[in-house]
Amino acid sequence: MTADVAFEIDRKKNATLVPVRALVNGNIIIKREGKKIKKSAKVGLVDLEYAEILEPELNTSDEIIIP
Repeated sequence: MTADVAFEIDRKKNATLVPVRALVNGNIIIKREGKKIKKSAKVGLVDLEYAEILEPELNTSDEIIIP
């Protein structure tokens, strides 16, 4: 028999998550006010699908560009 088990270690409120695919060489590309901006990203917790972005501060109106 086999089993797939997930343990919840901790919870963070108000964490900013982006798909891992959006990170390229430690950078993230966002579209803000019609302009594409490449920013260096400071990453927190990461799983197979999402990464927590600690810096830069992202606005709710920002669009994440996935290459």
